[in-house]
Amino acid sequence: MSIWMLETIGYAGSVLVAISLMMSNLKHLRWINMVGAAIFSIYGYLIQAWPVFALNGWIAMVNIFYLVRMYQSREKFDLVDVVAGMKDPVVKLFINHYRKDIGEFYPDVNLGELDDCQVWLTYRDLRPSGIFIFRNKGYMCHTTDIVIDYAAPEYRDFKNAKIILEQQVNRLTDGGTHLLTAHCRVKSHQDYLKVMGFISVKDNSNEFQRVISVKTS
Repeated sequence: MSIWMLETIGYAGSVLVAISLMMSNLKHLRWINMVGAAIFSIYGYLIQAWPVFALNGWIAMVNIFYLVRMYQSREKFDLVDVVAGMKDPVVKLFINHYRKDIGEFYPDVNLGELDDCQVWLTYRDLRPSGIFIFRNKGYMCHTTDIVIDYAAPEYRDFKNAKIILEQQVNRLTDGGTHLLTAHCRVKSHQDYLKVMGFISVKDNSNEFQRVISVKTS
């Protein structure tokens, strides 16, 4: 194998390990770090640098061990309908803590003008993981407008949204909702909406819709 190819393998492993250390999501960190360490271990084997081979091989196995534990563990999810809405002190604390990050996804939303909205907080193992702020457009309209659907950085694995849009969907349909709407011009959040089953409205690329139906047991 050429020196150029060996160096490419070494650099690839190093870059992945470095990138993993910038991940806020622990599961993503473990995955990327595991792949990076495995590649760097192969590099150590190819150049017969046995300490590099052994150390990074061990790191890869440790990551695999903890990834298996993560996937086998069962988090406890809770969804709280906040009666006081945006005036609730816990909601205010959550919003203030993540205000800058929320603004990255919702630059057009004025957080001071949401007093007419309903607010749900999601918890995972009793830790606040996300906030769902929405407006019902009236029972006859059968439409709920999602103003903010935000997950804290360490919980961006789609589980919060799945809890709301799948397991807790009857909370919305019981109120007469059959259509969800969302407005966003941030590409990363638009991609998220598409993953969650929303489709772009033909005449407005920043508006998305998802039809929901009542789930019967």
